[in-house]
Amino acid sequence: MKNTIKFYVAILVVIFVVLAVLGYKGNYSLEREIWNLEKQYADIAKDPQIVPENAIDKVILAHKKMIEKYPGHVLIREVYFSLGNLYLIRKQNDLAREEFTKILDVYKGSADTCAEALFAIGRTYELSGKWEQAVSFYERTNKEYPITKAGLVVPGYIGNYYKKTNDFQKTVEAYDKAISFYKKIANDYADKMAGLAALNMMSDCYLAQNRWNDALQNYGKILSDYGSKGALLPMQIQALVQRINAIAVRELKDYDAAITVYQAFVEKYPKSPIAEGFKKLIQQLKSVKNAAPTVIK
Repeated sequence: MKNTIKFYVAILVVIFVVLAVLGYKGNYSLEREIWNLEKQYADIAKDPQIVPENAIDKVILAHKKMIEKYPGHVLIREVYFSLGNLYLIRKQNDLAREEFTKILDVYKGSADTCAEALFAIGRTYELSGKWEQAVSFYERTNKEYPITKAGLVVPGYIGNYYKKTNDFQKTVEAYDKAISFYKKIANDYADKMAGLAALNMMSDCYLAQNRWNDALQNYGKILSDYGSKGALLPMQIQALVQRINAIAVRELKDYDAAITVYQAFVEKYPKSPIAEGFKKLIQQLKSVKNAAPTVIK
């Protein structure tokens, strides 16, 4: 629940930027209403336990009035989701489900919105202890909207659920199914953001199962397929390098595993702007390897 709340709070920052830009186009009054309303929601979501029930009632009512005033308006999409989440905060899961279900009709033309709403409906069932109903909505999200953010998350999410509940057989089956899905998306949407997201989520599945070599190989593929074409931001490359080094050194106890990944990149893309950086990194890893031989297999 905390992760869901953090996700929606983070969205508010994006909304503020969007509204600030759109404000110059004559929507300032509406934008200010939305921002004030969503600020109230964010304050509640940060720590619901300290907020009086009557205060939450007022914010819920304000959300309803906003929706009644601007039904289906593109700018109040998050107001619909916030209303549902306010009910989740109060553990009124049935009411939350009703609000999320409305979104499917109001924003039926938006794949991303419908996928998020289906996933949210699944969460209402999961939080009610009704996993079978929850997983049916999760699977529907993945089936109907496979390359949306919610659709991509679902297969790994289901695997994580079974892992947390210590159901070994279903964990293995779920992760195997997730990996097959991510491989297909990565192939079908190669060199696109959906393909990159699928590779990252596939790596998460490998990591969850302690399949270090598979994860390392997959990170190497991300580096080769996307890093070579300038599709990764500097911070993304840095994060990728940190993951590769952590797996090689901490989990595999093998510096050469990381060196091999970087060496393959340098040999395949010697003229890449980041190739020189990897050459230096290779030398650094070799130096550390020689200075700490007990770490090596």
